[in-house]
Amino acid sequence: MKKTILLFLLLIPFILTGCFCDKSKEHSFTLIILNEQEQIINEKVAFNEGENLLEILKNKYGLVYNQEQGKILQIKNIELAETGYFTITLNDVEQTSFVFEMKDQYILKIQYHKESSFKEYEVTFKEVDDTLISSYVWPNNSLVSKPAPPEKEGYTFKGYYLDKEATLEFDFNSYLTRDTVIYFIYEEIVSEVSYTIEFPTQALRKKTAGEDETIGIVTYEPSSASIKTMSVTSSDDTKLSCTLYLDQVDNVYKVKAKCLDFGTAKVIVNLNGKIQEYEFTLYPRREEDVPDNEWFEMSFEEQEAMRLDRERREAEVIDNEVERIKTWFTENIPDSTVGNFDLIERSDVSGVYVNWHSDNKNVLYLTYVDNVYVGQITQISYDTNATLSLTVSTASSSETITKEIAVPGFNLIPLPDHPLVFAYVPIWNFTGISPEDISRIDVFHLCFGYVKNDEFDVSHIEFLMPHIMPLRRMGKRVVLSVHDGGKLASATDDGVEILGFSDAVSTAEKRTRTVNQIMETVIKYDLDGVDLDWEGPGFSYSSNPCHPDDVINFYLFVKELKAAMDASPRADLLLTAACAAPKADQYSLDKLKDDFDYIHIMTYDFVISTTTTHNSALLEGPGSTYFSTEKGLNEYLRYMPREKLTVGAAFYGKIYNLPNGIGDGLSQTVSEACKTINYDKIRQEYWTDLNDETYIHKSEVTKATWYYDGSSWITFESPWAVAEKAKWAKNQNLGGIMFWDYNTDYQNELMSALYYNFRY
Repeated sequence: MKKTILLFLLLIPFILTGCFCDKSKEHSFTLIILNEQEQIINEKVAFNEGENLLEILKNKYGLVYNQEQGKILQIKNIELAETGYFTITLNDVEQTSFVFEMKDQYILKIQYHKESSFKEYEVTFKEVDDTLISSYVWPNNSLVSKPAPPEKEGYTFKGYYLDKEATLEFDFNSYLTRDTVIYFIYEEIVSEVSYTIEFPTQALRKKTAGEDETIGIVTYEPSSASIKTMSVTSSDDTKLSCTLYLDQVDNVYKVKAKCLDFGTAKVIVNLNGKIQEYEFTLYPRREEDVPDNEWFEMSFEEQEAMRLDRERREAEVIDNEVERIKTWFTENIPDSTVGNFDLIERSDVSGVYVNWHSDNKNVLYLTYVDNVYVGQITQISYDTNATLSLTVSTASSSETITKEIAVPGFNLIPLPDHPLVFAYVPIWNFTGISPEDISRIDVFHLCFGYVKNDEFDVSHIEFLMPHIMPLRRMGKRVVLSVHDGGKLASATDDGVEILGFSDAVSTAEKRTRTVNQIMETVIKYDLDGVDLDWEGPGFSYSSNPCHPDDVINFYLFVKELKAAMDASPRADLLLTAACAAPKADQYSLDKLKDDFDYIHIMTYDFVISTTTTHNSALLEGPGSTYFSTEKGLNEYLRYMPREKLTVGAAFYGKIYNLPNGIGDGLSQTVSEACKTINYDKIRQEYWTDLNDETYIHKSEVTKATWYYDGSSWITFESPWAVAEKAKWAKNQNLGGIMFWDYNTDYQNELMSALYYNFRY
């Protein structure tokens, strides 16, 4: 059968493309041109990738091609006659156009036919109401392309049919032999109408403008549904009125509900026979809004309703505040952080109370920073977690919520290799570490952990940690100073003895328990070591219980503590001890010199309480009748190398009442025992002008200073005396210098004198 080719399907000639290979490579195909049965051309045609096939045929063989009709009009002097037509075959497969990919060694055949049996039929697409969708002319015995059906809201497309009744479906796989009308058949989506009314609130209040009425918007599905019936009524029109109307502006149905009295009532809506009910809670007027003259005219029932409503509103405010705080906690407390974060300090709602708790106060401490309540994060030398708890309490309930916060660790900077400066920092009088002192001090001793009654108490030092532990990021070390918390019965208010160090190390079992308690604290808080401040083994300076066996027990205790420190995850823990200058033989240092890193000689408290003597004389001489720093160092050099020894500066003095004393008042007997006075108080109340030395006395022999105004006699270390001691300690090639205590300095005067004369 002779096939006719309708080439006008080509709207735009396509550019012949091949594989993306080297364009310089030449390919070829075989072209055969026939005039009816006579072969005119049979030859190889060269081409490169990207060349247009139509251009090749036009230039080489005189192709004339009608792009709009998709027809060949002429090729190789063969012209299209009125009844003639051309056919195209590629590798013996007939083509309807030049829309194909030419490849190497293909055979392209173009043949002219003089007689034509070409026929065309019209294909029309319509809807069932005869609305024309499209119309095309298709060649005889061709397949009709299936068009995409238009979407119709509320309908689904059923199919293509030859009749409006949708009994005969059109087969797109059958060849076209006649004019054909094809109908797009749709089916209406039939579904039950569902609806809702979106009221802003379903709680109204009687006679309160803005709160006694509300308007709800009616929405229904499907939106194209036909609304045949719609009505609205109230279940109790004495309490609630309701009206339905069509908003002409928004073109939507709306329901207006108005509160007439307190109680409950329903809005009942009927849409196409489907009934839905919306229950409203109706509150009375607020008790506080009712004038006295109206109040007494109201029924007891309404008065009681107002009272209950007030209580409900108050409870609701509290409940909402509790939920707000809980939500804030969930949204604002970080999962992981190295920085501080704000906390809710208190609730502004009466009756709601917040209480925060951290289970790891060495890394998460709850405090104030710049008058803002925060969770202060302190990184330690390993990754750890802290659980933050918030308890929200009311009169009727209490709820605790928690969150675990990851705190990444950091690497400690090694201590400097020069002699160190040690500062004792007690909790009392603490106001912070000044910025200039951070670079001056190498090791901070936290004061104190107390050994008493078989327990180890460190609750006092938790306050210091957020202030001092962050300094470790700058290479500083923070050591726990352990103090004797024992007291003789005669020194306690209730006459009951408090057991201290002496008891805590008296047996092997107790020594192990004390060591374990101390090490648990060191590991928990990631402290950098332990300083033992027992004053002292076998003797007492502060009414602490003591026993002759303390000396041997101190030795055994230190050995066990050192072994535990060496076995801990921290190989760089420091072990130091504060030792009384006159008692060098009480600490077994000849056997412990390898165990201690530093021994801090307490070169102060050399006074005779009833005689005006120096508190901390550097050298022997007048007024240093009891002891001196030089003598104390020499005592300890019998047991320890000097690179493990430090001497102490006293940032405090002793004040005597000495009226009508002779000369400078030195070495005179007084009737009252002296008392301790801090350097900052001396400067604020006695020596108020540093440049005025009217009452200041210095001894070049002892390197001591004292104050005497004819009434008060004060022995203390002035900036000059501290500087002399620091220079002397430096010349002695000691392992460092220490002082007691940091909080009692005045405007950094003593700290500056100590640092610059010891370090430079």
